[in-house]
Order: sequence, then structure tokens, then C-alpha cells
Amino acid sequence: MSARRLVAAQRGMIEQVTPLSALRASSQHTAQYTDTVAEQAEAEQADLEQADAAHITWGALGCPDEPGLYRAVHDGVPSDLEIQVKLIHILAAEDDPDAVFTVIEVCLLFGPLQFALGHRVI
Repeated sequence: MSARRLVAAQRGMIEQVTPLSALRASSQHTAQYTDTVAEQAEAEQADLEQADAAHITWGALGCPDEPGLYRAVHDGVPSDLEIQVKLIHILAAEDDPDAVFTVIEVCLLFGPLQFALGHRVI
């Protein structure tokens, strides 16, 4: 640092400047952190999609056109489980009997275990 700059810095006339190498290291660390967070999010999403989640086809529910509770039919035999279907599921199914949805368990504090449709699997 030159003598003039040193005197000016001591007088508070110029701000202390961060060295370029420190800025580069900081930006690289931020980029690595961002990449790591994005990779973790992608891995978690892949794990969720490949988990042993129950799946059901829209046709197995009888292609409902009204929200309500429906029993799945497998090989002509109705299931004991009732699955809640909402309007959003009816819209997402797009009248496709081969549309596949996840089935989620709804755990209430009191009462029996309930099931509902989750998201449509593409």
C-alpha cells in the first residue's frame, strides 16, 4: 500500500478494500453452498418419488366425477379402504383411467386412520 493511501485510510478518507482473492473465495463458497443445497433438494425429491408410497390408478377408483370417499377396486374386488377424492384430483386426472396417484395416510389425533389421494405421478 502506498504512503498516500495509508495516510488517507488512517484519516478515514477511503474505505478499506477487500482483496479480490477474498471476494473470489467468498463467491466460490457461496456457489458451492448453493449447489449443495440444490443437490440435496433434488435428492430428497427423488427419494420421495421412489419411496414405497402406495399408488392407485384413477380407473381403480371408478373414475369419480364428484368429490367424496371411494373404495378402490382391484381385480373386481372392492377394497376395505375408503380413499378421499377432492375436486383438484378430479381435475388432475383429466378423465384418464390410467392416471396414477399416490395414496397418503391421514393420521388424525382421534378416530380411524383415513386415506386420501396425494399428487398425480407423471
